[in-house]
Amino acid sequence: VKFVSYDSSNILVTGSEDGTVKFWNVPTEIPAKGKGGAGDIEPFFTYRKHISGVLALDVAQSGHLNTSSSPSTTASSHVVLSAGLDATIRMFSFPPVTTESCLQGAGQGLLLREFSGHSDAVWDISAHQSPNRIVSSSADGTVKVWDTMTGHEMGSITFGENVRPTALAMIGGDEVAVGLRGSDTSLCVVNTATNQIVRYFVHDVRASVQKLLEAHQVNQIAVHPTLPLILVAKSNRKIDFFDSRSQSCVHSIVAHQDVVTGLAFSPSGTSFASSGHDRSIRLWDLSRRTCLQELSVHRKKFDEGVQCVAFHGGGRLLASGGADSIVNVFHQSGEF
Repeated sequence: VKFVSYDSSNILVTGSEDGTVKFWNVPTEIPAKGKGGAGDIEPFFTYRKHISGVLALDVAQSGHLNTSSSPSTTASSHVVLSAGLDATIRMFSFPPVTTESCLQGAGQGLLLREFSGHSDAVWDISAHQSPNRIVSSSADGTVKVWDTMTGHEMGSITFGENVRPTALAMIGGDEVAVGLRGSDTSLCVVNTATNQIVRYFVHDVRASVQKLLEAHQVNQIAVHPTLPLILVAKSNRKIDFFDSRSQSCVHSIVAHQDVVTGLAFSPSGTSFASSGHDRSIRLWDLSRRTCLQELSVHRKKFDEGVQCVAFHGGGRLLASGGADSIVNVFHQSGEF
């Protein structure tokens, strides 16, 4: 399971290397199964339109992303963006939470738009802050901006020879934070209105260029909901803390014993969760930058552990997806 994301209710959406996107209706109170155990939940819908693995997902309000065929896009309140190893992006509406939809399975009638233009795997996808736009990053070395009304590409940004944009996150207005591999900095900001790189974030000035190039790729970016803070999960076991005002790395921690794969801020922004190939999910206090709790419930498969984490909007549920094809949902009486 490569990616997990919640809508504003209790619907959990997951994307997997098997090419499917699954929808789960997660109860607010997790049913117990024996002592300390949890009940199993079955997906109520499986969407099968990618011909290879799903690498990224984003959930957006349907009124924010429309197509020309319908100003309101869909009767559902949300739409899903999925990006895949097949170099395509798909935008589709939420299925109804019914027994019949579970039987349909293939996603007939849900597809709203397909975006084709990347020549290699699409690593990340996000709804733009402006209506009817989405942003993607790809192994072909580009970040592209798309118009959901027409399905056409609006702009493309490249980063130099052998530099690949591996992750992205909206930070405000037309600006997008982009994580890089093969560059002497791991983070930059692009302007999607001008299709230009507007600034690079600075690492420790004492570090050599070679050391920075060996710092490995960015796997995920998390932008704080209120503070000028950006967290970057990297394959060198570290999480970097960047100040978006000074455009510099202000702190760095060795967060896992293996590659850090995922990051998510809690809705309040006082804590965050991380995941890694060491099989662990770790909960952190942001102000002290200390680990509050470690959860090791996933099994390793082909040297990979936990792939992703996501908080529910209410802050009481935390979901994780693993290389073991399992999705775990953790519940807490108060916010994580």
